[in-house]
Amino acid sequence: MLLAGGVAWASGCEDDFDTKTPSGPKATFGDDLYGVFCDRLGADVLQEDLTGASYDGICHYDENGEYADEVDTNYLPPVSTDAAVEARRVSLAKMHTLVRRRGELVRAFNATFPDVDIDNPATEDSSDKVNLLTALMEFSQKLAILYENNPYDPLPGADPLAPKTTRALGDVFDAVGLSVEAKEMLARMWARRGYRPSNVGLGAMRSTLAYPNLRELTTSAVSLLGPLGDANPELRQALSVLKEEMAFMKPETSGLPPLTFAGPAQLNRPRTTIEMMRELMLAQDDRFAPSPDAPTRYIAMRDRRGYVVPTSVSGAFFDGDGDGLADVDAFGRFVDAQGNASAVDTPFAIPGLPAIGTFDEFGRPTSELYAYVDTSRTPAASLSTVLTPLLDATEYADPSDPNAFQYEYETLMYALAGMNVLLGPREEAEYDFETEKVVPLGTDCASCFEYTRFRGEDSPLVDLIYGLGQVVGDKDSDALLLGLIDLAENHEPEMARLAAAALRIKEISDEHDELAAQGQILPAGLPYENPVWDEAAQVISRIASEPRLVKNLVGALANPAIVSPIGGSNHMGETIALFASTVDELNYDPTDLNGPSLNLTDGGFSISDPHNLVDVNAPRNGKNRTILEKSLQLIYDASGARTCNKDGAVVNASLFGIDLEWPIFGDPYGPCELMQMEDLAAFYFGAVLDPSHPKRSEFKLKDNALNDIMDALGFAASPDEMFEESSGITGMTTHPSTSALMRLVYFGARSDHYPNMPDHDSLNEGGKTDTFIYGMLEPVATQLCNGNILCDGPDQTLRIRTRNSMFAWERRGFLDYMRPVVTAFANVSCSEDVSICDTESIRGERMLLDMMETFWRHYPGPDHGSECDHNVPKDDPRYCSAAGLNRYEPIIEKAMRTDIIPALHEFAVAAHEVSKITIERGPNAGQTLTGSEILEITTKILLSQDYSAQTGLKDRKGIKTAKWVDGTVQNQVTPFNIMTDALHQMDVSFDGAEDGEIRKAQWKRARSQLVDVLLATEGTGENTRFKIRGVMPLLATVLKLTREQVNSHCPNRETGAQCTWAKADLARNLADALSSPFTAALVDLVEKIRQDPAARRALERFLTHILQENGSGEELQGTLASMVDAMQVLADDEKLVPIMRAASVALEPDKGAADTTLMVLQALTSDEYDRYHVIDKVLANLVTPMVGPSGGAELSPMEVFMDVITEVHRADPTDPFAPLDPTDYGYIMKVMRDFMLSETRGLEQIYAIVRKRKHQ
Repeated sequence: MLLAGGVAWASGCEDDFDTKTPSGPKATFGDDLYGVFCDRLGADVLQEDLTGASYDGICHYDENGEYADEVDTNYLPPVSTDAAVEARRVSLAKMHTLVRRRGELVRAFNATFPDVDIDNPATEDSSDKVNLLTALMEFSQKLAILYENNPYDPLPGADPLAPKTTRALGDVFDAVGLSVEAKEMLARMWARRGYRPSNVGLGAMRSTLAYPNLRELTTSAVSLLGPLGDANPELRQALSVLKEEMAFMKPETSGLPPLTFAGPAQLNRPRTTIEMMRELMLAQDDRFAPSPDAPTRYIAMRDRRGYVVPTSVSGAFFDGDGDGLADVDAFGRFVDAQGNASAVDTPFAIPGLPAIGTFDEFGRPTSELYAYVDTSRTPAASLSTVLTPLLDATEYADPSDPNAFQYEYETLMYALAGMNVLLGPREEAEYDFETEKVVPLGTDCASCFEYTRFRGEDSPLVDLIYGLGQVVGDKDSDALLLGLIDLAENHEPEMARLAAAALRIKEISDEHDELAAQGQILPAGLPYENPVWDEAAQVISRIASEPRLVKNLVGALANPAIVSPIGGSNHMGETIALFASTVDELNYDPTDLNGPSLNLTDGGFSISDPHNLVDVNAPRNGKNRTILEKSLQLIYDASGARTCNKDGAVVNASLFGIDLEWPIFGDPYGPCELMQMEDLAAFYFGAVLDPSHPKRSEFKLKDNALNDIMDALGFAASPDEMFEESSGITGMTTHPSTSALMRLVYFGARSDHYPNMPDHDSLNEGGKTDTFIYGMLEPVATQLCNGNILCDGPDQTLRIRTRNSMFAWERRGFLDYMRPVVTAFANVSCSEDVSICDTESIRGERMLLDMMETFWRHYPGPDHGSECDHNVPKDDPRYCSAAGLNRYEPIIEKAMRTDIIPALHEFAVAAHEVSKITIERGPNAGQTLTGSEILEITTKILLSQDYSAQTGLKDRKGIKTAKWVDGTVQNQVTPFNIMTDALHQMDVSFDGAEDGEIRKAQWKRARSQLVDVLLATEGTGENTRFKIRGVMPLLATVLKLTREQVNSHCPNRETGAQCTWAKADLARNLADALSSPFTAALVDLVEKIRQDPAARRALERFLTHILQENGSGEELQGTLASMVDAMQVLADDEKLVPIMRAASVALEPDKGAADTTLMVLQALTSDEYDRYHVIDKVLANLVTPMVGPSGGAELSPMEVFMDVITEVHRADPTDPFAPLDPTDYGYIMKVMRDFMLSETRGLEQIYAIVRKRKHQ
């Protein structure tokens, strides 16, 4: 409207204003426009010249095409008083300033309104053209109706749109002009010129106005947000909130002392929010660039005052006050030691500004005066790469399908759908912008504002941050953050490989869900009320509390055995995959007890490895259970099972052909008098250990029986030889092998207590092995026998309940792969170097067993068989929840065949052997920690109930206890409990929302797509890297800033001081932010846009355009310049705040410039007024840098117009290069205000003429 109004003003609204350039040496439309503006200026400043003869020559060329260069003062009356002389001097200077910029101004007009033909969209003929100037005139004439009417405001007596708009703009100029502070701040910012390359001086504004589909964007946006649009109430509310935010804005940074480091990552004060963002956006790393060959895109680096940073404070730069910054004068110019303005070039060459030195190819002084930021290598560049795929507006599905989003990629919009629910429930509220607090409804103070707030205190996001704050605020968090920084900076291959494997598993899970939705496979999932993960967390809590255990578990994964080819498997994962997918039953070969076990599923004499697949769609019971499920049951049954010699036990010993039954004299042994194992499963784990391990399982006969037997045999042989020969089982020594134990336990020996054992080995009855076992043992009991060595029936014995299950462990290296893990748990009761162990303690083994027991209780599904019973009490050993963890086996099988195990191994190697950090703070400063030790610290902080009790942790409501999903109360909450509860509350929030189901689905899809984008990788194995090169340096940068921020808030937490900021204030501040009017207004407005497909997709296409390389790449360059530079400018809030306060009137609903501009946009994008779409061309031209007569780069027309207005209308335009002082800005604002509001020489005059004109 301002542009069209300017053309109308220049033309005087004459009906016969001719857009056809007259004949002559250099007749152009630009000359005509210049002439009109020049005439208007002359009439304004030289009012004493009633004919205009004095300035006619400088405003219009003669018949030879020549302009005069000076006002002809002969046509001016003489002046006598000093005041009149001074006024004449200033008036002439204004005219001559216009003359000086005449050539550039004419070129700017011609560049904006070129005399060219453009495509004619008003016809169906694609080849039809129309002259731009002709189209422009029609456009201007049609807009004239808006001088008298407002088609978008139906209320009677509504102000005409054009006057309403320009009056609103006039009010802004008036407000700024009346603000003494604002004018002073503008003066202090005057020297901040040339801080960007000239081609991107307008930043994102150029990218926006030159956007090829700007009409589509504005049309869709205005139809939604405009006066008649569905989202207009939300827009008006947003404008109201922003107006108050600006009006009550306070400097946050400027009054603070400069940031300095007092120690390692120890700032003298916390950074403000904008300082955090500034540091983040100014970080530079080659990997932030989308590709190694991305072009360099410099802007000037600014200090906290907003001024460019010199490379050295010397020479032309001087630091007289010792603050480390080059001194500046009242206009922001650098000064020397004498306080004089330094003669230095701007950071980038400015077309038309005389240069002092030479410039390089980037437009920078070759003298290397200043520091720069390469925006292509900042996080902004990475963010542009990340955001582009999250804004895909392409319609891949039928728009009428309510689930179309499942096939599309509007990720950010899906996330916003979820955020609307997760920010908290809504309620009517009142907010005091002065105190920045929610106040009781009805307070009704001058700075109060009523709105519908989010109850941020009830948002699950706040609880999530509260839980995270407990970790960040821990006394050991600095080491934790250092470890994460080390991973991000030095271990990308391992992290990327692990991420790639995890994403592949996610794909497998998604594929499984899709098949389940199609009815091709049973779905994998658990009821929320199932406490398996709570129970597992309870065990992990004990693991986390155990010194060195987590570290040793990482070391176990780093063991080469994990990824060594064994028995046909290339690594542990392949064996687990096999066990999760096959049902084969294996048992010893009765004809060759110590030989390979038989595959009973195959039958005959098959000794094949497991290969018979489970039927995943058939009931999971009987023989249709995987080896993995049967193995879990086996461990569960053996766990805690007490094993003793039977009543009447004898030892049938044999050695070198001599047989002996012990005791020779006296009665046989009573129950448990000869030998006893308190926990059969733990004993078996001991057999898995390396033979040299101090805790390797050992058969110990009581009452010195073993020595007595050896003495009785009288041979110089070992007990191992005796046991092996006596039993007939290879490896059945005093330190039995795992295979020997299998055969000892599962041999079908005779039994007095169970005379009809179903697995009785009649072929070997009476043989050496049968005799040995029968003499000592009854079939081994299970947990179901309640601690007794004899059970109620044979079906409760281990031989029968887990019949044909254990021998699969001899295949595919299963026990070799498990040995490092079992060893880590066994070492809990050992010294760090394992030289000393408490061989009686199974504290570590118990943790592993308890974890296995936990999973078993929830592993069978509702179709389980007699192996468990979901109808008995939970404390009954027969109990299982029938939750159906076994439904996940198809996913487990495929997942374990991926690169996950090798990836975990490489990560563990890096963490356990390579990654090391040195503690820099607190009493442990200087101590070196490995990555695995840091993981142990992290696990302890997150999951250990004991540690949480020591720190006095309570949840945000002050409650110490935690509650499982099934209602079970735990004595101590942990950060993990808090965060998992928060995640559950997210689901509860969605379930309680009116349209929660679809919002939840979109939220989950957004999370999934975000993970897919951020963690996308390329390459394989050790050569895996993240596709977005900036992911890891961005993570490292965020972690470093977080570390510095925590340390500045909590400098003494390592010595016991509470870190209240992280543990309480962080969550409270977030709750306050979510409860603010700004959040409510923004979310409500965005929600309306999200719900409108046309506006939503148009916005996404626009954002994609300005965030990616297009043609010359100047759109992206402008966007990056704006993104990075904005953080530098906003940090200088001392100068910014007064200007923002003054300009807040622009956001006044109804009459503010922002509100009225929407109505204008609706007109400008309507074919009713602009059927030739000429404004599309003009706006793009307006912001496109011109090419000078000599071929060099010049400013854009918009910049030329602004410069000319500034130079002409300053208080004294005599020196065009002199700085602008507050008085100058006052004059400029007054001129612009008068242009908008004056009834005698501004647009109001035009409106008056139009109102009186008779319409045809």
